[in-house]
Amino acid sequence: MANPRSPSQKARDQKFIAEYYLQGCTQEQIVQRLKDDHDISLCRVTVTNDLKEIRNYWKECTNLNIDEIKTIQINMLMKAANELWKAWYRSVGTATEKKVTIKNLKKKNKNRQSKDDLLYENFEEVTKTITEIEQNGDPRYIMGIRQILCDIAEMTGLLKRTNIHIEQLTIEQIATFYAEIGHKLIS
Repeated sequence: MANPRSPSQKARDQKFIAEYYLQGCTQEQIVQRLKDDHDISLCRVTVTNDLKEIRNYWKECTNLNIDEIKTIQINMLMKAANELWKAWYRSVGTATEKKVTIKNLKKKNKNRQSKDDLLYENFEEVTKTITEIEQNGDPRYIMGIRQILCDIAEMTGLLKRTNIHIEQLTIEQIATFYAEIGHKLIS
């Protein structure tokens, strides 16, 4: 019976096994290359067991990274949704549009003595137009919020559990759903 490997030897062997595995070598080829390249004698069963451990390790690392990535993406989406809500609230209510026009400018003052003298002698009239527009809110912001909610709900699996169709929600329902998602993500 062969001597058991120390943890450092096992880690070294698994490094080489993973490298050869990623190069597309079969288990038999890995056994041969370990012997030829590094003077390491392992049986195929040991290589098989090491490969199982390596794959499990990769899987665990991948799951952790995917969860971290999801969390980062959800936070970014929530920040974008917050900005869209602010923009939507700004687009609701009365907007004032101001327009100032100067009519009939006369010719330049040719006898200009200093910088403070008028470039134009006089102008006849200044027209001001002030218009107030009642706004119901820009629907593009709500569409953006809906899309973000769909993305978050899909990433978290929330839509599958609740059978909600975000496209059919009213603004009030969207606000409620948005608040619930934020609360569920925080808790």
